[in-house]
Amino acid sequence: MIKVLFVYTHTVLGGGETMLVRTIASLDRKRINPVAVISDRNDRLHEALTRIGVSVIRIHDANRPLGNKLLKALIQFPNFIFLTMRMSLIVLKEGPDIIHAGLSYSALWSIVPARLFGKKFVWVGQTLSDFFAYPVITRFLMYFSHTTVLTCADFTRLLGQSGMLASGPTEVIYTGLSNDLFRARDEESVFDIGGSHVQRPIVALIARFDESQKGFAHFFEMAQIINEKMPHVHFVIVGAPVNPIEQALKARLDILAQRLHIQDVLFYAGFITPLDGFFPYADVIVIPSVYEAPSAVAMEAGAAGKPVVAFSVGGIPEVIRNDETGYLVPYGDVSGLAEKTIALLQNPVAARAMGEKGRRFVRENFSEEKLGQNYTRLYESLMTRI
Repeated sequence: MIKVLFVYTHTVLGGGETMLVRTIASLDRKRINPVAVISDRNDRLHEALTRIGVSVIRIHDANRPLGNKLLKALIQFPNFIFLTMRMSLIVLKEGPDIIHAGLSYSALWSIVPARLFGKKFVWVGQTLSDFFAYPVITRFLMYFSHTTVLTCADFTRLLGQSGMLASGPTEVIYTGLSNDLFRARDEESVFDIGGSHVQRPIVALIARFDESQKGFAHFFEMAQIINEKMPHVHFVIVGAPVNPIEQALKARLDILAQRLHIQDVLFYAGFITPLDGFFPYADVIVIPSVYEAPSAVAMEAGAAGKPVVAFSVGGIPEVIRNDETGYLVPYGDVSGLAEKTIALLQNPVAARAMGEKGRRFVRENFSEEKLGQNYTRLYESLMTRI
């Protein structure tokens, strides 16, 4: 049996952490023995891992969200030393065969003890920032990793253009969805949010509060266009700010909503766990991101039979087939987002048909079984390397 130590120390249950849970759930426990190292501030991830019977080690991480890269590096250096030493003790105690780190931050302080104690090392790059925020760190991680896992094929193109692809071995492994996410659910007509009874139709944005990536302003501008033509449509944001930077973004979004006169049709639902419980209330899922790997939201929406309208960026076209399982428009084309969303709202029969095509496509290409097979194959192949 191969023992794999998974290291994911982000403080929210985001796309990377959701992928971690799905990856572990997909593994054959007779062949792979998983143990997870996570932040002591991520209670939701701890609960999710505990539910699937995973042994969890929680560590204190003083990582702070700072905009200035140099200042952050200087402030974080003592924390980096502490985490590296703490991880070394964990590796000595647990004796894993492989260390699997998610995101560049966790990979950076876990790769040193991995190489020091002769462990195979895998890290997963899931976002553009993982690769391009600190290119020197990316080259370092790729060079010293036994494999860098890319979560979408488009990363191969971008890394090739930057010259980083030659830094070390890579492999594309998509995330996968559990079979229960594909089951049909009864549609709901009213969504209750903090005492407000929100009637359908509902157009939703499901995202963490990341101003640089998730395109909140585009969603708000699209909502204004739709509101002028279909004032009965409501807009729901699923997610919540979890730190001062995100709280400041939320405050700016509130001001923007008032300026665009959409505050009365816009609702914040906070975190919803499990996420698939929300889809029976939604009519269209919109993804206005600047960039995405194959979006976990797009996959889950497809599994739930909901059509998606998105900017055609990054790995989004790897999940959504334009005019078949959803609509893709050029990045920045807010009017296009609104036009395609209105078309779906005005023709619910066509929207349902598109959603069902999406369900079939996601089941065929992004299943939990395929995810588990790919990672098991990777782990077993690493153990045969000298």
